[in-house]
Amino acid sequence: MNSFEYGIQIYGSAVRMTASQFYKNSENVIDWYPVTSGNTKTWNSTNVTDVLTSGHNMQLELYPEIIKRLSFIDRFELGYAYLDIEHNGEKDDYKNISHYLKHQLVFGTQYRLPFGISRSWYVRYEQPNDQDNRTIFDTQIHYQIWRIETTLNINNVFDVQYEDVEDVTLPGRWIRFSLRYNL
Repeated sequence: MNSFEYGIQIYGSAVRMTASQFYKNSENVIDWYPVTSGNTKTWNSTNVTDVLTSGHNMQLELYPEIIKRLSFIDRFELGYAYLDIEHNGEKDDYKNISHYLKHQLVFGTQYRLPFGISRSWYVRYEQPNDQDNRTIFDTQIHYQIWRIETTLNINNVFDVQYEDVEDVTLPGRWIRFSLRYNL
């Protein structure tokens, strides 16, 4: 197996940037392929002799507190990830190496509202290599008074139905409320 990763990180008072590139050549990877008999699909394991994975990640965070008109905004985030997988397997449709997220673009912001409430939004645009593209919105509201913290998370706000792994539908919208007392 040959692999390498290199990157750069830049930190400043109002900005943080990271970028990396990676490459991995794996040998004898075990994966699954479907076998259909009538209406029944079963998964059989197999050995894929050579799998090449490469891609890059980039992330930029801006802290605009130095701009007076944007002082209520704590952070902007922008990220991008790219992944490519090539293999010499005998099958075209493997469970893992044939189904992956090729492109992902993430935008996020965190800001303060009146009365000490903070809010964040994250928007993910995802382009799988073998499925429809999707855009997913997540949000969080946080409030702390004295030693008590409350948080409301809503993931997949618009209830987008999608799969990351074939035949495994991920949950739609889900809401979580937490209450924490700090000693």
